Formats: sequence, structure tokens, C-alpha cells
Amino acid sequence: METGLWFWLAFLAFTGALLAFDLGVLHRRDHVIRVREALLLSLFYIALGSGLN
Repeated sequence: METGLWFWLAFLAFTGALLAFDLGVLHRRDHVIRVREALLLSLFYIALGSGLN
């Protein structure tokens, strides 16, 4: 099955929006990332990826 161009453009836009959200909103201030924060963010992205599949 061939994936259309629209799919790849939507994927790139969604990935760019997530990156902007992560870097612009969640990590606005410089700070040491603790284990709990790293685990929560990892679980968030894993759940997001699992839900899209």
C-alpha cells in the first residue's frame, strides 16, 4: 500500500507541532530534569504514539 503525500505532510506538521510544544512550552526555563519528570514525559509520548497506531 502506498502512502500518500498528504499523509507525510500531516505527519511532518504534527511532529513539528509536538516539537514546538515540547521545547517552547514544557522546557521554557533551564532546569535539571529529574527522573519523575523524564518518566512522565516519556510515558506521555509513548501513550501518544500508541494511540495513533
